[in-house]
Amino acid sequence: MANRRIMAVMSFLLLGSVLLRAEGPNPGNMKKWQDKRLERMTKELGLSTDQQNKIKSIFEDQRSKMAATSVPQDRVAIHRDGEKQIAAILTDDQKPKYQKMLAEERAERLKRFKRQGGDQKSPGAGGAK
Repeated sequence: MANRRIMAVMSFLLLGSVLLRAEGPNPGNMKKWQDKRLERMTKELGLSTDQQNKIKSIFEDQRSKMAATSVPQDRVAIHRDGEKQIAAILTDDQKPKYQKMLAEERAERLKRFKRQGGDQKSPGAGGAK
């Protein structure tokens, strides 16, 4: 159980460092990424206009919170909180598709991290279980 908690914390830290490295601290980069993500979500999940507006609001809140901190753990927590808020507005049919999309995004981030010279023993990269 303790190993799973350690893995979860390390995964969050890894995600945060990858997000910071991939997008940088520039809020404009984050907005572009979020716009692309919303477009993908709308297409793949069939979001309603109301859902799109709610997600835009969640993204705006994330950007303002991210701009207020440079602490990787805080940024990861902000990102995870946004994921939970988004999941809460999805229908039961959309939720599994959203979880699959998140898993694909995490796998892609991990690939980029490895290509950029990331530690091959990092959690989620074949490290300790």
